[in-house]
Amino acid sequence: MLNPELISLENQVFRCYLGWSAILILKIFAAGIYTGLMRFFTAMASPVELLSLSNPVFKSFTFWVGVLVIKMLLMSLLTAIQRFKTKTFANPEDLMSPKLKVKFDDPNVERVRRAHRNDLENILPLFAIGLLYVLTDPAAFLAINLFRAVGIARIVHTLVYAVVVVPQPSRALAFFVALGATIYMALQVIASAAF
Repeated sequence: MLNPELISLENQVFRCYLGWSAILILKIFAAGIYTGLMRFFTAMASPVELLSLSNPVFKSFTFWVGVLVIKMLLMSLLTAIQRFKTKTFANPEDLMSPKLKVKFDDPNVERVRRAHRNDLENILPLFAIGLLYVLTDPAAFLAINLFRAVGIARIVHTLVYAVVVVPQPSRALAFFVALGATIYMALQVIASAAF
């Protein structure tokens, strides 16, 4: 049975025990803060190096981001070209002749718009996850080829979907190559953040 007099502040041994316990806890806490701060500041130097054009992975990422941004901007022009070719305009002020009517259902225009929407749904997430993937400091050979695969696959996807219509599975293959590479990068980012 525990004697209440032993765990009283009037007991000199108990006060000494509490004092040394508090000092030990503060020391452990301070060591934890110090270690955390050192890791933080060490990690802060690393992203600066990783996000520099001297890093071949970041250089490849920026190149393919630039290519894919231009590709998405060209999709707007391709939509406009299809609208003029088929005389399909969505707004009354765009009609070139009073004889024309507003139309929303031309299959050629809608095909290009669907390809453009598919780009927005797949390329924009790549920009975010690709940047985070660069910060995981991946192997250069693998990362460069992943960015290359996504870039080429997205260009091929547009070509076989909206420019020169090629039957399946060409579009599906291009889509899944880019999707697979993006998912792989996302999983690597998650694994790096979790462990």
